Amino acid sequence: MPVYAVRLYSPFTLKTFVLRVEAPTAELARKKIIGKTITQDGYEFDVEDHYIISVAPVKFFPPPPYELMPEEKVKEADWIKGAIVPEEGLARGSEPVGPPKLETDVPNLYTTVFFSREVKSKAIRFLEDTKFRFMGRDYEYRRGDVEDALPWSKARELCAIKFRVLKSPPLTPLIDPKGRSLKEGEEIVYSDPEELTWAKLQVAKGNLQQITEPVAEWLYPEYKTKVKYKIDIYTKFLQQAKALRKTDKIKEAILYLIEHTQGIPLDYIPQILGLGYWTCWRAVAELARPAEVMIKRLMEQLDEAASLEKWTKGQEEEIVIQFKAPKEPKIGLGYWHDRLICYPLKPKSWRELLDELKRILTLEQYPTLTREEEEELAKQMKEYVEKKARERLTYWIR
Repeated sequence: MPVYAVRLYSPFTLKTFVLRVEAPTAELARKKIIGKTITQDGYEFDVEDHYIISVAPVKFFPPPPYELMPEEKVKEADWIKGAIVPEEGLARGSEPVGPPKLETDVPNLYTTVFFSREVKSKAIRFLEDTKFRFMGRDYEYRRGDVEDALPWSKARELCAIKFRVLKSPPLTPLIDPKGRSLKEGEEIVYSDPEELTWAKLQVAKGNLQQITEPVAEWLYPEYKTKVKYKIDIYTKFLQQAKALRKTDKIKEAILYLIEHTQGIPLDYIPQILGLGYWTCWRAVAELARPAEVMIKRLMEQLDEAASLEKWTKGQEEEIVIQFKAPKEPKIGLGYWHDRLICYPLKPKSWRELLDELKRILTLEQYPTLTREEEEELAKQMKEYVEKKARERLTYWIR
């Protein structure tokens, strides 16, 4: 029988509370509880119709077929802070794969831009007793042990299997999940779950031969989900940044977006403005002058971004040269959690933002603002600046 959550309030304490009632319908659940004697916070009373606030069906979610991420791990994971996670929770060993990708935007006074990020589990189960040294530390596992704290690189190494290509016709060669054309006699190593699934299917067909045995296997090879992030941008400012981009004023568009969002993750900028990652990185490098210590850390981000578009080594070096070039920087670079953030060195006040909004309205031939309209816009700008300040406090630096 369906279960309904009946929300009531106590006439003595005025506090609300919920009771669960089994009934065929919501109306019968309401009738079933009317007249019932309830004890709440030490007070006893009979339920009357006007004490009932709402009646809603209780949704029971089946337990997921995987172990959930421990609460302490969730609190420690930087990439989860500020993210919208699935209702069913995240599997043990969950970790994002690649940067956030633009998904959609919802325009209004503020345009809310949503990004999604694919998440997989890097938890592995050992198939044999194993000892190894990694990053200056000794590890030892027994057969059947599960580990979810190793980096992706090490987890992939332990799950890797080498295969030899037995059949790959020259006219219709075998194409693997990464789009590589395989040649007969070639030896190739696969480690990701999707690659291993494909390779084992080819072994069954007689196209590949397995050469080595893995040290470990993926605990949840088919687990895949997404987390979402969002950022709110004042719509008029977003439109202005895009207008600058359309006139090929790339650096100006990027600087405008950074200044008028009061700080934004670098990997959001190329997607919002429709730019290539390399173009965006080069423009940011011309606007910033990070310290030598920061440049070393930026190289890791550069390598990740380069892999998305297959940059040449020369392109990466050009960005580093731009970072080091003498200049008067206009933006700063910093890390909050696992994100590289671009922020204005001289944040604009709400009055400066209001003046910019009025300038845009004038260009759009908006009629002269009345006193009431200007007061309303001033109120909006104050709220916008306060909203961005709260984002920095509650998301970027918490």
